Amino acid sequence: MEINIPEADRDLLRQAAENLRAGGLLAEQTRAALSSFINPDSGMSLKELIENAPPLEMLDLKRSKETAKDIEL
Repeated sequence: MEINIPEADRDLLRQAAENLRAGGLLAEQTRAALSSFINPDSGMSLKELIENAPPLEMLDLKRSKETAKDIEL
């Protein structure tokens, strides 16, 4: 298969393809992780969602320190 991607993503996609070819648990985890990003409504169970969640250091967990806003009704 041939695809056109940015040079920076080349090694990442090669590794993903290698993981899928290897089969077993690694292939299942790679497939689930890719599917969750490509199709987030894939119907995974809560357990599968937790198992395939990105590492916490990849998440932006900062919260705004703003106070409540006035709303005109």
